Amino acid sequence: TQERPIIPPKAEVVLKLDITSRGYRLTVDKQIFDIPMINGIYDDAALVSQLERVRQIYPEKLDGTIAMEESLPYERLIKGMDAYLMAGFIQIAVLTGGPK
Repeated sequence: TQERPIIPPKAEVVLKLDITSRGYRLTVDKQIFDIPMINGIYDDAALVSQLERVRQIYPEKLDGTIAMEESLPYERLIKGMDAYLMAGFIQIAVLTGGPK
């Protein structure tokens, strides 16, 4: 008999938000979505919209991670966490050491 490959449950897909001085970078599984700043302003609406699309594809996923460049203000981290919550991701882990 032929073994089927083990496919991780959709809830285990990697979801990571990096906040940089250039904007947001969202990693979903192996895909990367860059959401650049517009006229020097973070595009929070585009981030929420992208996260809502992820939530539709992976409805059982509840968690995500977030990392931010240490030079940015703490309020920006809160905005990223708010975007996760608005899209329905209620388990948020903050990674230290900035984006990798």
